Amino acid sequence: MFSGVFVRVFNEQPQFQLPDPEGYLKSLLDYLGNQAQYFASIGADGTVDPTRLKQTSMALHSVFHVLSANQAFSMQCVNSLRLLSSFFVNEHTTSEIQLNTLRIFGIVAAVQEVVLAIAQQRLLSSILLVVERLTAQEHSFFLQVLSALSSHPEIVKQFIPTGGVLYTTNLFANSTEPAVRKEAASLLAKVTH
Repeated sequence: MFSGVFVRVFNEQPQFQLPDPEGYLKSLLDYLGNQAQYFASIGADGTVDPTRLKQTSMALHSVFHVLSANQAFSMQCVNSLRLLSSFFVNEHTTSEIQLNTLRIFGIVAAVQEVVLAIAQQRLLSSILLVVERLTAQEHSFFLQVLSALSSHPEIVKQFIPTGGVLYTTNLFANSTEPAVRKEAASLLAKVTH
């Protein structure tokens, strides 16, 4: 429960009007920051409590719903971007956690100030690494997020050195999904011209 709102119930009814959406979002981001630090503190041999994994995934899903309802709150995520992106590269996180994190980045990618913060914090490489754990059906969404992020020139500058062209070319060459190949070709054209 955050700011008087049950996360599970809100995730089931995301159209519910929150009494204090900004406070709820801040509470969720604080919680997720603590979770990211917890995951980072676990050694390679360590195990994570499955309840903790589920709660983290639910909190990420809730952040997605809050941002979907009001994109203006995206700026509140700026100070949490590095911690959120750590879910992409931490070996203890689940693919569900990574996908929910990618969904958040998909929402905030529409706000240029946030995209600039992603570029300044050099988070593109972490975002690119998540592609290895996504299913073939999720690759199209991954490419859409990359395309939205690459609308900022700073991200485009980082795209080649961080391996973005290689990841995208791999999806283009090896995907059996026509939509993924089309998205990949479009992204390559966007960042290399």
